[in-house]
Amino acid sequence: MKFSFKHNIISGFVAILPLAVTVLIFVFVYNKFTYLFLKFIKYFPELQFLPQFAITVLGLIVLFLLLYLIGFFTNTILGRWVTSLFDRIFMKTPLVNSIYSSARSLSETLFKKKTSFKEAVLIQFPRNGGYTIGFVTTVVDWLSLDGEKRLSIFIPTTPNPTSGFFLIVKESEIMYLDISVEWALKIIVSGGIIHPDTVKIRKPDEDKKSVE
Repeated sequence: MKFSFKHNIISGFVAILPLAVTVLIFVFVYNKFTYLFLKFIKYFPELQFLPQFAITVLGLIVLFLLLYLIGFFTNTILGRWVTSLFDRIFMKTPLVNSIYSSARSLSETLFKKKTSFKEAVLIQFPRNGGYTIGFVTTVVDWLSLDGEKRLSIFIPTTPNPTSGFFLIVKESEIMYLDISVEWALKIIVSGGIIHPDTVKIRKPDEDKKSVE
């Protein structure tokens, strides 16, 4: 498999970007929390004699404990209701809604690795003759039209794959791609700049074949 210098640079950038953003977010939160924590321990003179290393470790323990308690609370019925309430408030607030929506999408992309995507497929969208990559989510067994098997397909947008389009299509109208979901997401996020040299595709009733 051949890779150009530009391809390798972009692949490296895509690979390190989630890690870099995660580190930056953690450092930002930790610095802000440490600033508040140092002001808080001024009310406890006995803690001020601790070495800086011990205060740093204590601050990390308190930070992780606080995050754990917040996470535990948001998984309760009351916590989910409170979270939903704040979601509605922020999403209906002008200017704030765009920032909040982008931040929420970024956090879900970075930290929620669990996915319901089963396979990557090629589908004609938004018109005949134009193809795009989508993902099979479920078999549609709750909708009876003409007896033909139908699938739920999610088509992500570029470069933010957390939004997209939902389609219900006949299985005979899609082509399966012989690449992983992760590889397909790389193609979508990069706008097609990152891609394998060759991808095998097949229709549901055909053997796999190689297409350049």
